[in-house]
Amino acid sequence: MLNRSGNRKGMRHGKRYDSIYNIYRNMKQKCLNENHPRYSDYGGRGIKICQHWLASFENFYADMGDRPSGLSLDRKDNNKGYSKENCRWATPREQNLNQRQHKPFSTKGIELEAYGFRGYVSEWAKIMEIPKDRIWLRIRKGHSVYNSVFMPKRRN
Repeated sequence: MLNRSGNRKGMRHGKRYDSIYNIYRNMKQKCLNENHPRYSDYGGRGIKICQHWLASFENFYADMGDRPSGLSLDRKDNNKGYSKENCRWATPREQNLNQRQHKPFSTKGIELEAYGFRGYVSEWAKIMEIPKDRIWLRIRKGHSVYNSVFMPKRRN
């Protein structure tokens, strides 16, 4: 049976089988369901969903729209919750760089005009064409951030 808006009875938005609705449901599960496998990374560490989005899927959908192909829902600041101001559609690379294990660091005032002052270890490793593990190893051994990034490669 269909309702006045042409959707099945009991459905207001007609998106139940679309990926955007699954994204919304998964966001809620990670933040609210203590039995969800990822709860400890979300709700368990205080990540909340704004009241506007909790009120309805329609509010979430009005703010975020359809998921662009190849992108996924990402929080700009991983220590803040889900809200229109803190969420975006991001590429897999943007999502990867926005994980908690990626720690931004400064090059102690060394200006590289093309790349700016700050960056992630993975970005500096790519720029300098060295493994990121080598940069972290140098930092753990007590080298300065500058030397850890710009130290010449060993010659074989």
